[in-house]
Amino acid sequence: MSRKIRANPNATDFGKILYACLMRKGLSVNEFAKRIGLTPSFISSVYGGRKPPPIDRLTDWADRLNLKGAERAAFVLIGHLEHSSPLVKRWFHQQRELLLQAIEQGYEVGGFDHRALEIAGDSKNFCASA
Repeated sequence: MSRKIRANPNATDFGKILYACLMRKGLSVNEFAKRIGLTPSFISSVYGGRKPPPIDRLTDWADRLNLKGAERAAFVLIGHLEHSSPLVKRWFHQQRELLLQAIEQGYEVGGFDHRALEIAGDSKNFCASA
């Protein structure tokens, strides 16, 4: 029996991104769990915010979801943030907004993939190119 994934109001930022990827790729929780060698209940726990994603497996998850470029970078970044304190998460989102405003105003901001920064906070459009 294939476990359908449903929107979860308790989902974390990473959970929302994972949900968007699974929906756009047409994958159920069972299918994704099988691809990455974990149980569907573990994936549901990560998606629902009860457990953080395993840091050492984030790049493998991105590979199994066929994420490339900026989406891959944002997926791994937000996965790492799930292991951070609320203060660090709040700081990241504040800095993200400031950097996006600077870019919008024409300032040169180097050293990272700007597209990854833009989509890191946009779970609705995550995996849109899939």
